[in-house]
Amino acid sequence: FGAMLSFEVDTERLAMVLPQRTTLFVDATSLGGVESLMEWRYKHDKAQPKGLLRVSIGLESADDLIHDLHQALDAPLSSPPSRIPGLP
Repeated sequence: FGAMLSFEVDTERLAMVLPQRTTLFVDATSLGGVESLMEWRYKHDKAQPKGLLRVSIGLESADDLIHDLHQALDAPLSSPPSRIPGLP
């Protein structure tokens, strides 16, 4: 555990909602914890690209994390995730 990575998605909207569409990743900024985290960097630092996500890997199974990320990416953008009420 403890690996960090960043990646960019195609749109700002996808970057904004992806952390909330996952079930195993926590939408938070932190380092060195045991839980997996995902954060939309632009929310905290406007100098970052709008599609940039930062991920910190925790103790969860790699296969479970990959599956969680796939299901989050496959969800249609037209239906907002239930965990963010009032999302435009």
